[in-house]
This record gives sequence, C-alpha cells and structure tokens, in this order.
Amino acid sequence: MNMHDYLMTVSEQIRCQRAWPMIEKELRDHIEDQKIDCMAEGMTEKEAEEEAVRQMGDPEETGMSLNHVHRPRMDWKLLAVAFLLAAVGLLLQWMTYQQPDSAYKAAEVWRQVRYSAAGFVIMILLCFMDYSLIGRYAGRIWLAVLGLEVFTYAVNVMWYRGIWINGGIYSYGALIDCLLLPAFAGMLWSGRGSKEKGIAKSAGWLLVIGILFLLPFQNHIYAPVVFGICGTMLCVTVWKGWFFQKQNQKKDKKQIRILLGLILLTAVGALLLAWYTGNHFIPMEYSQTVRENVQSLAAMDKAGVDLTGSELEWTRFDVRGDFLWLYLFYRFGMAPVTLLTVLAVLFLVFLFLAVFRQKNRLGFLIGLGCVSFVAVQIIWYLGSNLGLLPSGQGYMPFCTIGGTNMTVTYIYTGLLLSVYRNSRVVKN
Repeated sequence: MNMHDYLMTVSEQIRCQRAWPMIEKELRDHIEDQKIDCMAEGMTEKEAEEEAVRQMGDPEETGMSLNHVHRPRMDWKLLAVAFLLAAVGLLLQWMTYQQPDSAYKAAEVWRQVRYSAAGFVIMILLCFMDYSLIGRYAGRIWLAVLGLEVFTYAVNVMWYRGIWINGGIYSYGALIDCLLLPAFAGMLWSGRGSKEKGIAKSAGWLLVIGILFLLPFQNHIYAPVVFGICGTMLCVTVWKGWFFQKQNQKKDKKQIRILLGLILLTAVGALLLAWYTGNHFIPMEYSQTVRENVQSLAAMDKAGVDLTGSELEWTRFDVRGDFLWLYLFYRFGMAPVTLLTVLAVLFLVFLFLAVFRQKNRLGFLIGLGCVSFVAVQIIWYLGSNLGLLPSGQGYMPFCTIGGTNMTVTYIYTGLLLSVYRNSRVVKN
C-alpha cells in the first residue's frame, strides 16, 4: 500500500472532517521521515514508501484510534458550573425582595429569568460554533466590530448607546465593546510569523481601540478594561515569540525592548482612559450614602418590616446590582458572603487553569481575553462592596442584575466552551 491509499483509508474512519488536515499532516510527516530512513538503508523510493506505510500499522485500526482522540468534546464541568451559578444568581435576586406584596418582585426576577434563558441560548450556539473561524476571518470580523463601534457612536440612539428593552436599558454599545476582545485575539493570531511588521500593525490596532474609546458618549468602565486586556494579550503574544515563530526560547534584546514599549503603551493608555471615564463612576460620597441605605434595608428586612411604598424600597435596585454582596452580609452575616466569594474565586481559578492548559494559540488568546475580563469584573465588584473601589458598572457574573452584563457573560462562556470543545480538532 502506498502513502496515498493509506491516508485515504485512514480518513474514511475519521468522522470529524475538520480534524483531518491536522491528522493528515502528522501522518504524512511521519511516513516521510520513515521513508527517508528506509532509503538510507538502500531501498528504492517506492520500496521505502511501502515499508514506511507498513510500519504505520493497519490503517483502519489507526483511523478508528485517531477518530476517538480527535473529535469535539464538551466541557461538562464548565457547563455545569454555569448552570449552577445562574441558578444561584436567580435565587439571590429573589431573596433581595422580602416583601410579599412588592410591586416589582415578580416582574424584576422574571426579567432576569428571560435574560438568563436568552443567554443560555447564545452560549450553546457559540459552544457548537467553530471558534477557529475567528482566526480564519480575523480581518473581516475585526473591521465589522470596528464598523459597529463607529456606527453606534454616530447613531447614538440613546445615552449609553443603548435601547429600552425588557423593562430596562440594554447597552448594545457596551456589548460591542466586549466583542473587541475575541476580534483582537483573531488579529493577533493572524499576524503570527510576521515579525516586527505584525507587532507594529497590532500596536496600531490597539491605538485605534483607544481612540474609539475617547469618542463622545463613552461613559462606562469597559474602556480602560478592554484596552488594558487587549494590550496584555499583545504583550503575551510578543513574550511567547509567536510573531517571530519562536517559543520558549531566550528573548533577544530587541524583543525585550519591544515588550517593554508595549507594556508602557498599555499602561499609559489604560490610565488615560480610566481618567477620561472616571466621571462615570459613582462618587464615593454618594456610594457611602447608598451603602448606609443598603445596611438599613437589610436590617428592616431582617426585622420583617413592610417597606412597600417607602423611599428605602428603591434601594433594592442598588442591591440587585452594585451592592448585592453587601446586602447579603448585613442580612445574613459573614458565612454566606464568604462562601459565595470563595466560589467566585474558585470559578476564576478553574477558568484560568483551563486557559493556560490550552495548546492552541488562537484558543489561548481568546480564552485569556474572556477570562481576564471576567476576572476584572469580579475583583472590581468585590472591591466596591468592600468600599475599596468606586462603584460603576462592575458586576458579579451570573448573579447581579443586568441584560448587557448577562449577555457578555454568556458570550464569553460560550467561546470558552467552543475553545475546549474543539481543542482536539484544530491546531495552530
């Protein structure tokens, strides 16, 4: 049997055709290496090829073995954790309404249920999507996201670049901002091996992101966060040597200088954007007033006081968003808050371990961007509840109220599931 017939027989056993190019290359390279060794022993080219193929073993058995290994697989652990956290979030939202006749209880919690259901649909769709399309069509996706950014700024249907939907303002502008992370990951991956030219282009696209965030009507904390994460992804790509097709090798002086320059660019850009959007944080004085109201609300709920129609009842909107952890602390004590915080930290650790175990470069960059964004949100949320950081638009994934926040969480979770599911199917 020659190499062509052998590869054809093996391919017939592979159910996932997307994995075949990777498998074929590995088999072909191995056969060619064996063929060279056989020719060195005095065989003709034809004899050497047949002997190399014979040494590969039965093609059907090889194909079935490879089919078992190289096929999509679901990350059931992450999926189960997402379901669990979503259920916990809905329970926490329900617990913030203690009054049986509250006019907003059923409507508000039901709104969160609808957002969660829509988010799960989006997550599953992205999970079964081939995430490598982001790398394959990186340029088109990148330009499409930038075009949406410019379009939403130009139209500016409402303040916050949002629309009124499902009983609240849905900030589609913030959603588009978060799409920049996977799109930028695709651009970094597409620039592999292009050396200084690819680094310069990537740094230029990073500056474009910064300029977009400096346009009018930019009024949320996503600006410095997204810019900082994109800059970090660029620095990691340079550090790993992917622009130079070098990995785990000693860095030369030029590469170190480039890396230090990019770190400085990222730091200065993120600080500038943080200063520019700083007026959109809740002032610490007002935040302190809200914190006191949250404490009073928790005490009244604990005592069973009916607050229907009172001014304090409106504090529940702050509880369901920015200060859910603080309310739980005053209402139920340290134990449940500590447990929830430990679960959130373990969730982050679980995500980061999954990312750093990822061998595919595009999957690693997408995962790094998504998980870093979630990490910043969790850290910011805990810091604002402790009174260490100003309140803004930080949120606790799956738990706090918000249609845009919920959608971003499920989009990123879906991408992470897609990366894991296709980790044995696609390669660099």
